[in-house]
Amino acid sequence: TTVSPAIPPGTYYVGYFIDHLAQVTEFDENDNTAYFSSPQVTTPEPPTVVTGTVIINPDPLFTYILNGTVNPNGNSTTYYFEYGKTTDYGNKTRSKELGSGITDVLPVSDTISGSVLDALTPYHFRLVAYNSVDTTYGYDSDFTTLGIEVISNELPNKFSLFQNYPNPFNPETTIGFALPKSTRASLIVYDLWGREISRLVDGYLGAGYRHVVWDGKATNGDKAPSGVYIVRMATPEFTSSIKLVLMK
Repeated sequence: TTVSPAIPPGTYYVGYFIDHLAQVTEFDENDNTAYFSSPQVTTPEPPTVVTGTVIINPDPLFTYILNGTVNPNGNSTTYYFEYGKTTDYGNKTRSKELGSGITDVLPVSDTISGSVLDALTPYHFRLVAYNSVDTTYGYDSDFTTLGIEVISNELPNKFSLFQNYPNPFNPETTIGFALPKSTRASLIVYDLWGREISRLVDGYLGAGYRHVVWDGKATNGDKAPSGVYIVRMATPEFTSSIKLVLMK
């Protein structure tokens, strides 16, 4: 394209670039010829999401940390977790925003209190993220809530830790214990090397006969491998241990 008089490089409207800006990339002063290029147009993309696992914190009520990853793909993005007893979900965490310009995969999480979930119950959850382009749904994942269930109103006369049943077990087993009075108590699963695998109970409990279910998973949500495990019950006045056999 010949331009007269000579013009410096810059951005100009050009008739054959309809609804676009053309960029002068080079100007030949000898023959007054300007070379134009069309600007590169980037198409916005929806976010990319991956549903992760659940980490269980064994405080007296238990809390459940839902995890996943989001790549906003450069656009302002909002995410939340859906959860419920079926894949219809029906509940969601509060929405959180991620700023624009981010093109990296980011770990995200949110926490659900055990007080709003039923004990010893399977739940489904998934990660959802959306921007101005579209909404992306992560795949469905699941977890089972923990809980301490009172199995008798009769007050025991001594502290006890009962053998789990079934044993061997797969995928879960029930562990019973007795408290003759209200006290702080813990039930922790260890492997044979003394490493903590799962903290089933850790809090102040009332007196009674109770049981708790171990789903064969570590605290981080990973499935524990087959093998022999030790469950140790401890109160300020009593300790006891039993052996469990997890078979796959």
